[in-house]
Amino acid sequence: MGARRTILRGLGATLLLGGAAAAVAAATQYPPAAFDDGMDLLRSVQVPAGATTLVCPGAPELPADAVAYDADFNAVPVEATARLALASFPRGGDSATEPGAGSFHPALGAVPQGFAGEGATSIGVEPFAEVSTATIEPIGEEAALASGAGVWRVDAGDLRSLVASPCLAPASEAWLVGGATTIGRSAVLELTNAGQTTVTVSVEGWGPTGKVDLPLLTAVSLAPLSTTQVLLEANAMDLERLALHVTATGGRITATILDTALDGLTPRGVDLVVPTLAPATELVIPGVALGDPAATDPASAATLLRLANPGAESATASVELVGADGVVAIPGAEGITIDAGAVFDITLAGLPAGEYAVHVTSDQPLAGAVQTARSATSVDAVAGDGAVAIDRAWSVATAAATTGSMVLPGLDRPVTAARLLLTNTGGDDAVVRLTPYAANGVAAAVREVRVPAGMTVSADLAGSFALVLDSTQPLHAAAVLSAAAADGELIAVLPASADATTRLTIGVLVAGR
Repeated sequence: MGARRTILRGLGATLLLGGAAAAVAAATQYPPAAFDDGMDLLRSVQVPAGATTLVCPGAPELPADAVAYDADFNAVPVEATARLALASFPRGGDSATEPGAGSFHPALGAVPQGFAGEGATSIGVEPFAEVSTATIEPIGEEAALASGAGVWRVDAGDLRSLVASPCLAPASEAWLVGGATTIGRSAVLELTNAGQTTVTVSVEGWGPTGKVDLPLLTAVSLAPLSTTQVLLEANAMDLERLALHVTATGGRITATILDTALDGLTPRGVDLVVPTLAPATELVIPGVALGDPAATDPASAATLLRLANPGAESATASVELVGADGVVAIPGAEGITIDAGAVFDITLAGLPAGEYAVHVTSDQPLAGAVQTARSATSVDAVAGDGAVAIDRAWSVATAAATTGSMVLPGLDRPVTAARLLLTNTGGDDAVVRLTPYAANGVAAAVREVRVPAGMTVSADLAGSFALVLDSTQPLHAAAVLSAAAADGELIAVLPASADATTRLTIGVLVAGR
C-alpha cells in the first residue's frame, strides 16, 4: 500500500482571516491543475473555537521623558476622569445562553479578576491607567461575543478632550491612518504584545509626498507581556499627514497612535487612532457626526477625510456621504487623484450638519479615516490671545457585519450622551435588533430599528451600559459620544466590535501514491 500524505494548505492565512471564504480560497488554489497522482479527497475541517483576547489601551498620557517640553506644557493632565469596562454577552439575545467566562488582567501579567453579572457578565474599572487585557472563553463551539472600551475626559488644560478607545483583538498587522508630527503636534505609537512569546514588529510609514523613512522602527523587539511607546516625531519630523502599516512576526500585537495637538497654548484636541481596515477599493467609515458648517469655525476646518495610497500607482477616488436622507454629494470629491505613496486630506468643511458615514470608492486600494471636531464656546483662558480650543475624534473604516457589540462605560459620567449610527450601503433594507444591557448584566427591552438601503439611521443610547446588535443585512456601526464641558462640547467616536465567532476552517488535502 502506498504511503498516505496529509497536506494542510494555507493554515496561517486562514486562521487570520477566520472565515469559510478563506477555506474556499485555499481549496481553489490547491492542488495545482497538473496534480493527478492519486488524490483521494479534499475536505474542510472545523477548527475549534479558542479564547478571545482583548487588549485595552491605557489612559492617554504623553511619555514624560521622551522629549523636552515647554515649561508651560502639562504632559500629565490633572482632574482626568477615566472609566474602563468589558463585557461578555449571551448569544442570540437569549439570556438562557451562557456568556463566555471572562477574566480581566488590570495590567499585563497581573493576577486576573473574574467577570460577574446576570444575563451578560462584565467588569468595570475606575480609574484606569495601564494597558490591560481580558480573556473570554468560548461558548461551546463558538467564540465568545465580547467587547470592551475605555473613556477618558479632561475639561481644561493642554489635553482638554474626550477620548474613547475600543479594546482591541491582537493581530499580525494593523493599518493606522491619523496624526501628524508638525510643530505643536505629537504622535505616540504604542505597541503591545499580550502573548507569551517575543514578537518582532516592523513599521512602514507614508506622508504627504510618499513613503517616509522610519529607521528606528524596522525591527522592534517586543518581549512577552510588554508595551512600548515610540515618539513618531523623533523618527519622522514635520509630517502634516500620517499613515502607518504595522506588521508582527512571531506573534500578534495591538497598535495605536496617541494624537495630540496644541496651537501655542491652546488645546487642539486629543484622540487615540485605532486600526482601520486594510487598504481596499471601497471603504465605509461610520460614526461621522458633522457639526456647525461655518467656514470660520476652527472645528469645521479640522473636519476632514484622510486617505492613504500605499500602492505603486496613483489612485482615482470618489467620496460621498451616506446620511438620513440618502447619499449627499461632496463638491469636488469625485475623480480625485491620489498620488502613489501619498497621504491626502479632503476637507468636509461647509457640508450640512448631520449624522453620516463616508463612502469611498477607488480604482486602487486605499486606507482611510475621518476626523471630526467640535469648537469651544469661549476662548481659552490659558492662551489669552482669543484662540478657540477644539476637540477632535477619529472614525475608522469598518467591515460590514450582521452581528456586533459595544460597551459604553461612563454614560452617566464622564460621557453626557451617546448615539448609535447605523449605515446600510447594501441594496436591501435591514432590520437591526438592539439588545441593551445594564452594568449588572440584565438585558433591557429589545428595540428594532429599520435601516433603509443607502441610508444612515441613528438611535439614542441613553441608559445603556452595553449593546448587542443583530441585523438581517450587513451594516456598519459606530457610537458618537459627547460630553458637555463648561466651555463647550467634547466628542469621541467608538466603533462597534466585530463578532469573533466566524467559523474557522482549513482545507485538508489527503493524497496517496
